[in-house]
Amino acid sequence: MNVLASVIGTVGNLALIVILVVNKNFQRVGREFLLNLTISDLTVTAFASPLCIIGAVKGEAYFATVPYFCEIVAAMCLTSCFTTFVSLLFFTISRTFFIRSRHRYLDFATKPRLIALCLICWVIGLTLEAPNIFGWGHTFDQKSHSCMWDRTGNYKYTLFISIGCIGAPLVAMAVCHVLTFKHIRDAKLMVYNHSLMKTWKETVKSSRILLIFFAAFAICWIPYTLVIAIDPLDELPMEVHLWVTFLAHTHSTLHPIILIFTNKRMRKFFNFKNRVSPVEMDVKKHVFQTSSSLKGNGDDVKQSIGEANSYTAQSTCTI
Repeated sequence: MNVLASVIGTVGNLALIVILVVNKNFQRVGREFLLNLTISDLTVTAFASPLCIIGAVKGEAYFATVPYFCEIVAAMCLTSCFTTFVSLLFFTISRTFFIRSRHRYLDFATKPRLIALCLICWVIGLTLEAPNIFGWGHTFDQKSHSCMWDRTGNYKYTLFISIGCIGAPLVAMAVCHVLTFKHIRDAKLMVYNHSLMKTWKETVKSSRILLIFFAAFAICWIPYTLVIAIDPLDELPMEVHLWVTFLAHTHSTLHPIILIFTNKRMRKFFNFKNRVSPVEMDVKKHVFQTSSSLKGNGDDVKQSIGEANSYTAQSTCTI
């Protein structure tokens, strides 16, 4: 299962990177954050996960043969995971910002600013990993069969990862989703004031991709968070640690899969017969530019929702 997840994740994330680079019209809102998220996911699926598989098969002795090999693997894995969390959070915030204040978002979200924010994601990830690089060190964890920080020796850092690095982004994304749902619901009540059920269905449809991203983040990382937090004495069985570690690493495999099943544009990219022609893309681009110039409160809100639905690939992180 580990090998299959690693292969699927690597191929899927590479394909998603190609799509985001080649097709400029795919995922306009938060596109840079999604690309950043995909790159960090690729680091996990292409490097960290395979090395965990090797660790499970050959054990600690394999990493001891090369000086600092385990330390490099752990630093790369942790930095990538932290960057994934922050990128998914920024992706979710950008979509919420766009839904609630489209014009302000478009004024703020210039390409240099978005690139700078993506770099900040990596700086944050590296900063969170820095204590292990410059003092606390890394080790081969016998229970999870992976190179990581000293989970039991630095228990305060373990709690910091559980609460600050995983729990805090999860709560922040949940708040963003609540704000987004409330805004979409209020806007669509004006359009569908005759049917509360129809309003609810439209609200769920509008945010389903990022909600699935959020659910995937929660399902994959909450078990890991709980296990490392409640096991300071390393008493839980090896099988438990192996399973939650596998589940956590699987998170980096899920994003391209989610997009394939929920985003028509991504499916069309892989289906030559159904691809959008250059003429159609020019027409859609013209419609987007024309509609962006419209003004008016009710129409503006409705338009923001429509654009977000069309251009949102969500989670994320996490999301």
